[in-house]
Amino acid sequence: MRLREARHQKFLSIRELADRAEVSTRTVVGIEQGRQVPTFKTARKIAGALEMEPAEIEEFARLMEDEPWTGKYAA
Repeated sequence: MRLREARHQKFLSIRELADRAEVSTRTVVGIEQGRQVPTFKTARKIAGALEMEPAEIEEFARLMEDEPWTGKYAA
């Protein structure tokens, strides 16, 4: 699932997701638009804010192949 789709399913605005994940709105927009590749830490924070595993979000799936995942919604 794409990040934007996951955010819409939770009825969250970009600002609400950014606030929950403790990242900037610019970060969320950049990731959604494919202009920014998140760090592993940022991917975990955003996925956690969406109550999802990072690997469930397309933009984060490749990161999860390279880094160990330590638990459900861990941030």
